[in-house]
Amino acid sequence: MTTISGVDFKKFYSDKKFWPEGVWHDDSVVTVNGEHDPDANLEIVADDAIIRIESGYVMTAEDEEISPLATYYAKWAKEQAYRTVMVEIEHAKVSQLEALVSEIGGKVVS
Repeated sequence: MTTISGVDFKKFYSDKKFWPEGVWHDDSVVTVNGEHDPDANLEIVADDAIIRIESGYVMTAEDEEISPLATYYAKWAKEQAYRTVMVEIEHAKVSQLEALVSEIGGKVVS
């Protein structure tokens, strides 16, 4: 199972290099905030949603399997310069976390 942020999932799902015309996924179980809705529009999930890719395959227009969906995401993620990470932390320690993120060259986006 692969867990990612909604914002990174939307970047992945809209990347035309990985999703050219005719490429699709099948037998997929993708949960949004713990809920699986096979009819959900995965292109409009909230940026702060917790997305879990539990199963599925990426297919060509000719119905040939390219890769498991989670593996396909991992391949995409390796090509990205940045990744969005959601962190749960005590409120009193937020400023410390922000300072650390800044120190290592990251950016706090929320």
